[in-house]
Amino acid sequence: MVEIHGGGFLDPIGPSDGTHLVSAGHVVYVAMNYRLGILGFMANRALGPHSGDYGLQDQQASLRWVQHNIAAFGGNPHNVTILGQSAGGASVCAQVASPTAKGLFERGIPESGFYNAAVGPNRVWEPADCKSQIPTERQAERAGAIFASKVGCRPADVACLRAVPPDRLAAAGGKVNNPTAGGTSATIAPTINGTTLPMSPAKAFRTGHINKVGLMNGVDRDEINGGASLTAPIANTASEFRRQVHTQYRSLAAKVFKLYPLRRFPSPFIAYRTVVADSDSVCPAIAADRDLARYIPVYAWQNDDADMPPAYYPQFLIQTKPYGAYHIAATPFLFPRPSITLSPDQATLAAQFTGEAVGYAHTGNPDAPRTPLWTRFTRRSENLMSLIPAGDSVLNTAATISQQHNCGFWNSVRRAARS
Repeated sequence: MVEIHGGGFLDPIGPSDGTHLVSAGHVVYVAMNYRLGILGFMANRALGPHSGDYGLQDQQASLRWVQHNIAAFGGNPHNVTILGQSAGGASVCAQVASPTAKGLFERGIPESGFYNAAVGPNRVWEPADCKSQIPTERQAERAGAIFASKVGCRPADVACLRAVPPDRLAAAGGKVNNPTAGGTSATIAPTINGTTLPMSPAKAFRTGHINKVGLMNGVDRDEINGGASLTAPIANTASEFRRQVHTQYRSLAAKVFKLYPLRRFPSPFIAYRTVVADSDSVCPAIAADRDLARYIPVYAWQNDDADMPPAYYPQFLIQTKPYGAYHIAATPFLFPRPSITLSPDQATLAAQFTGEAVGYAHTGNPDAPRTPLWTRFTRRSENLMSLIPAGDSVLNTAATISQQHNCGFWNSVRRAARS
């Protein structure tokens, strides 16, 4: 099992501690680092054709290392599962869509790979998650020229760019809470460079231009980046809820208010959290499951534990907010930390999900012993595992989940935006 760490393709948070996976699942765990931000993704025509996407290429270099060396550590180079959270999950999607990753892995487990704003003009994270239309090669090269000027170089002066100290390059690039700081976000996250990624992963999913691997695709029910980074907008009052909806959804605001009336929710915070999770994460993930299931084996899951301890990244999370099953909330199931205390019921769920994830890594099927029945997500049987504490996890249907999250509306909005 090879982890690709998250962090918005910008933050060097590094890999997790895989001790739990190794001991509980009898797997060989591999962690990698890869170039981030400007240094990992800047494109510039002067660097030659198909520049950029160096971070994704680093990930593939690590996977090639696994192919050549993992047998010496007791691993099987013909049974490699990649997994990641947030930008790590988006990286899994990118590798599924990358022709140059063909043959480097057999299956993937992305969590929270759908996180960028799906509707509206205001976003906090780069448009490089599993569902986004990422920048084209031409757009990325234009962004690279803008960035070169920003650090005092002519757009085509590669020698000048290489003479700029790396810390200055990074400081001039975009940030998680300001992805256009470098001129445009095309410089700090994956782009369509023509070789590593010939198209956005979302388009590859729709058209079948993907590696023939398996996918165990997961989302947390209450995904919101305000929960993980404290940079996305939140709503603490009714007026803030109305303002945020108008700001983000504009002409759709009236319909959003009708679908999400404040009287249905315990608080404005939870109301806006629900709108964002449905539009940005839950519904796009199910749409991707449907696209992918036409071409490859898919197992879908949703973390429905609304009481996850908000402490996986204590430096980011405010303890007093009801984040529910927030962005990357399922991560402690596979990568526990001493700072996280799960309840006995959550510990039962963690053991279940660990068994399912490592079972999937071993066999390509998460239907592990002593866990609830879990069958494939197919066009005829759109099954989705709802992860619930205390042994109450249940196989749900995408139709039920979609109805609960107003996916008919959000999917129609995204289809209209693509056309």
